[in-house]
Amino acid sequence: MSTVNSSLVLPQAGQVRARGWAGSFVRLLRSDLFKLWHRPLTWALIGVTLFFVLGAYLTLIYTITNHMSAVLPGHLFGDDPAGLRNVIVQQLTLGRRVGQGTVVAMAGAVIGIEFSSGSLRVVLGRGVRRWQVLLAKYAALCVFALVLVVMATLEATLLAALLPVVVHGAPPITLLNGSSVVSIVGSDAGILENWAGVIALGSALAIIGRSAAVGIGGGLIYLVGEDLAGRVLPAMSFETHIGLWARLVDFLFTPNLNAFFYHSIPFALARELDFLDGVMPNPMVTAPHALVVGVVWIVGLLLISTALFARRSWGS
Repeated sequence: MSTVNSSLVLPQAGQVRARGWAGSFVRLLRSDLFKLWHRPLTWALIGVTLFFVLGAYLTLIYTITNHMSAVLPGHLFGDDPAGLRNVIVQQLTLGRRVGQGTVVAMAGAVIGIEFSSGSLRVVLGRGVRRWQVLLAKYAALCVFALVLVVMATLEATLLAALLPVVVHGAPPITLLNGSSVVSIVGSDAGILENWAGVIALGSALAIIGRSAAVGIGGGLIYLVGEDLAGRVLPAMSFETHIGLWARLVDFLFTPNLNAFFYHSIPFALARELDFLDGVMPNPMVTAPHALVVGVVWIVGLLLISTALFARRSWGS
């Protein structure tokens, strides 16, 4: 990988004082985006995610060809605008699932490698505040997540347009209307909220462990553990009859990384999914509840990351 002259992309000490924190933050953000663009890992992870969107499309074709009633009007993938919307969002469910691993791996790599390589000493030596460095990296990773969502949605839409060629009776792309677009954008918002939380998790773990391996490995282990705990913890609270435990599970865990996404996708599609799809159906958890708890976890993880980053020495 070619190196980049840091003086071209990083603010100098005099520039930081002259431009203020906003100007230096923008310069840091541009620098981080530039590095993401030129990292082979970035494109490799994007390729993996888009490949699984294609895999979801092929699975969808197999399902429809074995259950042709699914494309009848009024059914899940029927010949109507709602059916076309479901065809597109169905592909994004697996894309979101795999994307969780993609963004946590990217967060662990970006935070862990740069913070442990010694290059951070150059940035801090230019008078940039530590919280600005961390926030710029988080913002750059969120931009990466946004680009990935847009690419996955465009791929899913293109594949949906080809579906009538492969499956007779499938909804044509001409049925795409304003209501369907709004629903698809809402599903994308659910994916972004989910990935923003995963990025905060991977970043925090990389800082705690001071390595990319901890950020990536710990983040992936949590994602797997959350799925298992999503079935075990509610059962434990039901069996133990401990009021405080049950309340903690209901208010802090049940609205987990997946809960808001469950409410962001069409209900007709959500009720057909299960925890293997990364969706744990729980209609008792409202969308506002899930969103507020998700934001609280993201802010909490960022505060922990900032506190640890500010107190530790990153010069070596």
